[in-house]
Amino acid sequence: VISCMGAGGKADPTRVHISDLRSASKDPLATSVRQKLRYLWKKEQKDTGEQNGKKSGDESDYWLSCIDDDSKVAIVYSSEKVVAKLAQITDEQKEEGLHNFGAMDNMRVRVLPVVGTMPAIMGQTLAAMALCELGGKPFRPVGAERVGRNVRHKLYQHLCNREKKIEQKLKSTVTDQNRNTSNDPE
Repeated sequence: VISCMGAGGKADPTRVHISDLRSASKDPLATSVRQKLRYLWKKEQKDTGEQNGKKSGDESDYWLSCIDDDSKVAIVYSSEKVVAKLAQITDEQKEEGLHNFGAMDNMRVRVLPVVGTMPAIMGQTLAAMALCELGGKPFRPVGAERVGRNVRHKLYQHLCNREKKIEQKLKSTVTDQNRNTSNDPE
């Protein structure tokens, strides 16, 4: 099973990750799905009287194996915190009745803004996973190392200093060109 988690309100493509459902972090939708699947699995075990997660072997129970072992659910998610808030409900919408703005019952009325590139990036990643799986090619994404605050700060300072040097060189080049242009007789 492969799935794509929420892209709404996110903008940083460098925070897109591929992992199993169990190891997804900082994604509220992934957390919610994981909790709901575990709840359904425990309920199914209780209803059927199964012990220790043993399944009947029926093909219709395949999705239950994904619930039992959420490492079988591959997901694409973003670890970025949401950068946009839900769109506010306008007074006109309130007057017309909030039930008129949902596509179905109990659906969220307000919209979470989406940066256009994020769903596309996550969709392409999901498609690559699916095609590799269908083609029998191994798809083993490499997890990135977590970068600590001190390393991030040093890197940021290095980039700021580099930008200042580039800016100074650019200013001196422009100044030199202006001097040469003003000294040239026409």
